[in-house]
Amino acid sequence: MQGPKELLNAARRAQKAGRAEEAAQIYGRVLTFDADNVGALVGLGVLLAEMRQAERGEALLRRAVARAPNSADACAGLGAVLHDQSKFGEAIEWCERGLKAAPDDK
Repeated sequence: MQGPKELLNAARRAQKAGRAEEAAQIYGRVLTFDADNVGALVGLGVLLAEMRQAERGEALLRRAVARAPNSADACAGLGAVLHDQSKFGEAIEWCERGLKAAPDDK
């Protein structure tokens, strides 16, 4: 049986390959075992937003930042989803927070 780390890697590979449904199922499996897994919350949140389910994606990303407020990925993901929903003021705040969390990332 694969652990959460292996499942997250498989979900990310599926997502990058354009297999959104497969990726969503794998992220869901991780969350079944660990409802607070920040990597799965972020991955599924971004994926749902890409699948035109922005409100569901936003909810997952908000859970992710609640659990890991200094996660650059969670903050930036939430900022991007908010931007896509034209919530520009809040989007800027979250993107800036993400940049502060990982100032050296290029």
